[in-house]
Amino acid sequence: MRITMRLILLAAMGGVAGAPVEGIAAPASTGTLSVTVTGFKNYQGTLNIAVFATAKGFPDQSEAAVVRRSVRLAGADPVFEFNDLSFGTYAVTVFHDENSNQQLDKNWLGIPKEGVGFSHNPKSLSSVPQFEDAKFAFESKKQAVAVKLIY
Repeated sequence: MRITMRLILLAAMGGVAGAPVEGIAAPASTGTLSVTVTGFKNYQGTLNIAVFATAKGFPDQSEAAVVRRSVRLAGADPVFEFNDLSFGTYAVTVFHDENSNQQLDKNWLGIPKEGVGFSHNPKSLSSVPQFEDAKFAFESKKQAVAVKLIY
């Protein structure tokens, strides 16, 4: 009898694993990801950003991203905020569409002619970074990532 009463009290206080307690919010499982983009050679055109949760489509198929945005540049390094993003593993890719033609222009070898950037900021682009190279853990209510463009 004593053990049963103790379990009832623990359950009422939220002390038994798996026992929901009304009025107590679950821990936050979403947050705000803030992405600052730097290294512009000019502020013409638009900047496109995509946040990927998996390697599928990374880095150039933005339709596979969990969120993506495109903004017209206005003479300052932009900061993007993605609110209510679920905690998890992500990788960010950006490209500076200087001529606003909605595509990343490349030379005949396939090398970008416009600025590109990735989370974890590779120093050069001898090859296209993979998701594994750019991924990071997003697990804070507010988390910031800086991406530097490479031209």
